[in-house]
Amino acid sequence: MDMPEEEPPEYAELASEEEEEEEEEEEEFDEEAHLEAQRSALEQTLLTETLELMEVLTQLPEKSKLKWTPHHKTLATSFLKDAPERILCCYVVRGSGKERLAVSLNLPVGPVGVVWYFLKTDAEERITAINFKSCVW
Repeated sequence: MDMPEEEPPEYAELASEEEEEEEEEEEEFDEEAHLEAQRSALEQTLLTETLELMEVLTQLPEKSKLKWTPHHKTLATSFLKDAPERILCCYVVRGSGKERLAVSLNLPVGPVGVVWYFLKTDAEERITAINFKSCVW
């Protein structure tokens, strides 16, 4: 003897629809997070390329012996990203028989030999390795 199939109650259909909507929202959120991760990775790559270009362009005596430290790169990043930072100076500091690279967002206050500086031509322009030579002197 066959029993007639009972239809699921209406509230079961509503719950099923809500679950589908939640799954769609989760998929959208994952897509947005993925896109944000891609943008962030691209921005980091462009920043790294620009910092490497700055290191190459810096012309100082004994350049091969001078190393850019994480602190120097942080200052250079501030110069690239922060509109109020208009100048970045690189120069050699001599002391205790040693030479080291100095990087500053200001002009040196004491006597130094050679100063290499980068000067923004437009504070609002986003600087990358691609447009660096047109945005920075």
